[in-house]
Amino acid sequence: MNQKSLRDQILAADDIEKKVITIKQWKTDVEVRAMTAKQRFNAISKSTSKSGESDAEKATLFMIIESLYDPKTGDKIFTQDDFKSLSGKASAAIEEISDAMRDLNGLGEDEQKSAEKN
Repeated sequence: MNQKSLRDQILAADDIEKKVITIKQWKTDVEVRAMTAKQRFNAISKSTSKSGESDAEKATLFMIIESLYDPKTGDKIFTQDDFKSLSGKASAAIEEISDAMRDLNGLGEDEQKSAEKN
């Protein structure tokens, strides 16, 4: 019998949770996905200044950029080049996506603030 090792079992697990939500301000559905460890690290590092200070707005937007996908194609919707344009969108839409993203990533507001500090 050919059993997978625990390592192989963990690495093969489909552990990225997904949730489709409707953004009424944009009149469309988006798919929010849990971030990989690499995506989360990249989002936090992009929002941290050289002095080590984290910007909560930047962290949230970069995490959204990493988490948002087209539910029809599975393609990422935004790239990091869209940061400035995305920051000009309705705060209610951003907050709705942010809430779903925090939920999927196990980030309550306290955990998100802690992650941004680190």
